[in-house]
Amino acid sequence: MTDTNQHSSAPAGAHSAPLAEASIRRLRNLPPLPRTSQALLQMLSDPDLDMLTLAETIEQTPSLAARILGVANSAFFAHAAAVRDVPDAIIRVLGLHLVRDLSISFALSQPFELRDCGRFDTKRYWISAMESAVLAQLLASRTPAHEGPTPAEAYLSGLIHNLGLLALIHIAPQAMNQVFARIQSEPDLNLIQEERRAVGLDHSAAGAALASAWQLPPLLAVAMGAAVENPPFHQEQILLLILSQCSRIRQHLTADAGAPDSADMQKGWRALGLTSDVMPAVIAQFRDRSDEIAELAAVFLGVGR
Repeated sequence: MTDTNQHSSAPAGAHSAPLAEASIRRLRNLPPLPRTSQALLQMLSDPDLDMLTLAETIEQTPSLAARILGVANSAFFAHAAAVRDVPDAIIRVLGLHLVRDLSISFALSQPFELRDCGRFDTKRYWISAMESAVLAQLLASRTPAHEGPTPAEAYLSGLIHNLGLLALIHIAPQAMNQVFARIQSEPDLNLIQEERRAVGLDHSAAGAALASAWQLPPLLAVAMGAAVENPPFHQEQILLLILSQCSRIRQHLTADAGAPDSADMQKGWRALGLTSDVMPAVIAQFRDRSDEIAELAAVFLGVGR
């Protein structure tokens, strides 16, 4: 199982302290972000993001450029004329924000070695990330709070909010392989709790430690450490509410598409200032795009790797 949208309210003190400390040390000793990732993150904070500069940065990483071109030429976008270079992909098909967000999520995922964890489903991970991104974007576009994240910020946050899972696999591949084996044999087990038992911390704690070590922008750091952070700023609080509601919606759809929404779901709508009648519209839009999201994830994963 690699659908990571499982959360637990167990306190940090429930972790195995020596194991957790050792895991955090290993996270902090990960290689620094590649230069391309650093450049993309700097662009993220630039309100006057320049398309040509973004394209040039992407083209410095051929595997990333190949993925962007693969996505632009996919059936998802159904353009008759082939896209031949990154500037064309940005201008004619994908748009600046989508290219930037896909590039950042790809760049942030690159330092991790995942091959030693045979039960980790990379394709499922990216489908889950893109589903969360789309849901977060839909919710952010409906949230009345002006201090909340923009739909573009919510989309990127959805893409990277489970990045800590890749970090756990990198530092403890065999332990995480056993975690996935237990979850697959007993689906009712809680992923967060199993991670803490096996590695000493969960993927949200790993994401928070990683964001701190890499000195990521505050909104990305909050998204990556969603289950353990208590952000003081309203925008970040709303982002966490959005990500939590994304998790509830995906669990609701996975469990039973016809099941009534839970009390937690209703509470989530109220916390975002939304009424429960918004739910059918959000779910309908998401369902309309679900096959396309899976196709897009497969194309993005399968090109250049």
